[in-house]
Amino acid sequence: WVFGKDATDRFLTLNKLDMIVRSHECRQQGFSVNHEGRCITIFSAPNYCDSVGNLGAVLRFTAIKPEEMSDDIRRTHGDDTDFLEASILQFEAVRHPFSKVVEDASTA
Repeated sequence: WVFGKDATDRFLTLNKLDMIVRSHECRQQGFSVNHEGRCITIFSAPNYCDSVGNLGAVLRFTAIKPEEMSDDIRRTHGDDTDFLEASILQFEAVRHPFSKVVEDASTA
């Protein structure tokens, strides 16, 4: 489905939410941030299918006090006293642990 900022804003308002986090759509950098930071796509499979060359990413939420919030990271409400700060961690693919066994078997 394709949707714009207007659909994101309506959905979030209707459901009293701050952010949509979606996954499993390949992103070259492992993530994308759209609709003024209110819709984040995370893709955690680096080098998808061993051929795409993309990074992987995960989204981490940390509870913080309002006075500790920075302006450069997306914030969303937690409970009445703390907020959640979202940060994105990127990573590269690593060699498959079984690939040495496959390579050794092919040379035998």
